[in-house]
Amino acid sequence: MLSDDKMILQTLNLKNFATFENQSISFTTGFNAIVGETGSGKSLILDAIELITGQRADKKLIRKGHDFASIEAIFDTKNPEITAYFDEIGHPVEDSIVIKRIIYKTGSSKSFINHDSCSQSRLQDVGKRFVDLVGQFENQKLFSPKYQLRLLDLFSNNQLLLEKLSSSFQSLQEAKLEYQELKNRAENSKVEADYLEFQLNELDQAELSLDEEHDLKESKEKITNKVALSQNAQELDSLFNGSDTGNGLWGLVQVLEKKILILGPSDHFIERVELLKDTLSELEASFQNDEDLHDLEAQYAQVLDRLDTYRKIQRKYNKTTEELILFHQDLLNRKGGLENIEAELKKSKTKMEMKLEETYALAHQLHQSRVKNKDKLSQSLTNTIHKLKMEGATVSIEIEETELSSDGISNFT
Repeated sequence: MLSDDKMILQTLNLKNFATFENQSISFTTGFNAIVGETGSGKSLILDAIELITGQRADKKLIRKGHDFASIEAIFDTKNPEITAYFDEIGHPVEDSIVIKRIIYKTGSSKSFINHDSCSQSRLQDVGKRFVDLVGQFENQKLFSPKYQLRLLDLFSNNQLLLEKLSSSFQSLQEAKLEYQELKNRAENSKVEADYLEFQLNELDQAELSLDEEHDLKESKEKITNKVALSQNAQELDSLFNGSDTGNGLWGLVQVLEKKILILGPSDHFIERVELLKDTLSELEASFQNDEDLHDLEAQYAQVLDRLDTYRKIQRKYNKTTEELILFHQDLLNRKGGLENIEAELKKSKTKMEMKLEETYALAHQLHQSRVKNKDKLSQSLTNTIHKLKMEGATVSIEIEETELSSDGISNFT
């Protein structure tokens, strides 16, 4: 007869597993016993069941001379909640619940639930939910306060409340971590904000522009050409009008004119001299430059000084002008983020406090349930002991409030 509220192990198939070459073990409903001499393989059957509940696989369990070992367990159930669970996790039940594990000589393994592959952690979840393995030293767990609480919670049907508490406590830990990280950022933000402000001021004062940089480069080239023309024009002016070091062409023409007049006036020579003077005037007018060399040099110095500002800041940040403009915007965004960190910190603190309040409420609810049911469990255990002919023995469970943890605020005294 099949129990309606459990998964019943029907068959365990072992292939190339330890000393088993190809063995199928059948189980019946109720109590099953496997007996045999020491070394006959009784404990290996428990090892196989542990493997299908997601325990770590050891390639040493592969039968000598083979490349793999497989363990397959077939369960049956009449409980619709159990079949619904497997539907929910994506491994729907057909006729039976089939869990399989394959171990390879490489040390890797594969897991399957109802003929579909799954992760090892999924097997562990199923194992924790449906399978209890009890060894010869299981009684040692009774000395563990954590295990004692687990037994009390099972007796009190606190599983759902425990899940809510565990989830809330995990969220609380995450909220605390988020708050601490924001707090650390807030403490460091002052130094960062000062440095950002310094960089922003430097870039703001530089007033960088791609168009301006382009215009400055063009102006530099134009002024360079104008300076060269102006210098040539000055040299020509010196040739025409003379300089500190000697007379120019006009001075020579004057000397020539005087010499001709001394030798004797002649209309022919005078006309030639006048023609020469007209020619010089035309030449001088052709080569005249209206640009003032001093003004051009001043403009050139201004352009070079502005371009030097670009070069210095580009070298300092090792970025082009275009990259510096983007960097400036990034600094503004980061500055805005730092200005908002206090608001984020306040919001995070409120979230943490609300989650703490929620977690404590669940922990208090769980503690009250434990307090309510501890005497009932104590009496039940005492009655069971009396049935074992230990009439003078009693069991008394006492718990007290302690620091908050994922198990609540209860502890055995």
